[in-house]
Amino acid sequence: MKIICIVGGLGNQMFQYAFYCAVKNRYPNTFIDISGFNNYKLHNGYELERIFKINAPIANFDEIKNLTNLNKYNLVSRLKRKIVASGLKAGLRECEYLEISPIPNLNLLDDKTVKYYWGYFQSEKYFNSISEFIRSEFKFRLPLDEKNLFLSQKIRSENAVSVHIRRGDYLSNNYFKGICTTDYYKNAIKYLLSKEQNLIFYFFSDDIKWVKLNILMNINCEYIDWNVGPDSYKDMQLMSLCKHNIIANSSFSWWGAWLNTNENKIVVSPNKWDNKKNNKIDSIIPDTWIRI
Repeated sequence: MKIICIVGGLGNQMFQYAFYCAVKNRYPNTFIDISGFNNYKLHNGYELERIFKINAPIANFDEIKNLTNLNKYNLVSRLKRKIVASGLKAGLRECEYLEISPIPNLNLLDDKTVKYYWGYFQSEKYFNSISEFIRSEFKFRLPLDEKNLFLSQKIRSENAVSVHIRRGDYLSNNYFKGICTTDYYKNAIKYLLSKEQNLIFYFFSDDIKWVKLNILMNINCEYIDWNVGPDSYKDMQLMSLCKHNIIANSSFSWWGAWLNTNENKIVVSPNKWDNKKNNKIDSIIPDTWIRI
């Protein structure tokens, strides 16, 4: 038996589920654990089933208990980000795997032992061999409302570029703040303009007012800020329909760009993903994407 812990916002859930699929592809007796969402106050809870109609087998209480120290498990489910970030291994049982390095450990896919996996597994290298299956799993199943449907049709008809600007929680998060600066976005836009013609830029942000005041350029653009709360995923859906993407250091916009099926897409990313000592940019950003 193998169990993968699912936790965090939508982008992180998608990375963890993609890793789950890669493991299950080799070891059918593999489950997900979503019990960490029972008292989870961040983001929008467990979203994979609602948005993508994913129906993965879920580990029950006894199965989780058999592979984890339950007291420690309950703590980690609440403090997952801090524990993974610090790389603490105290209290882990032999059958538990805690991801402490951003470098993909592909040996995990060859490990036949019983295992419980903690981590984000933010690299397509884990699921490259089943990438088409992952794309089929991450098809947006819910119908769009009238406003977003109209915008999606407009985006499809244009040489559209999504620009994702995440502020909010990033402004006070020492791991992620100060990376996607105004210079980054301006240089990314200039790069796209040097490569493509007739571009229209769609800004997706939780702080459109700031965007309008700080990203001042003579470009054709529109601003999207109405998809909030349980509807936030619609921004990812719309981003994936654009011909090109400028992403933030965010797993949410990473997936918006990765799900973009344009064979000639240009994806621009920051050349740094976080402020940790072991910067994982080489692990998370595909080789074909442009780093600025």
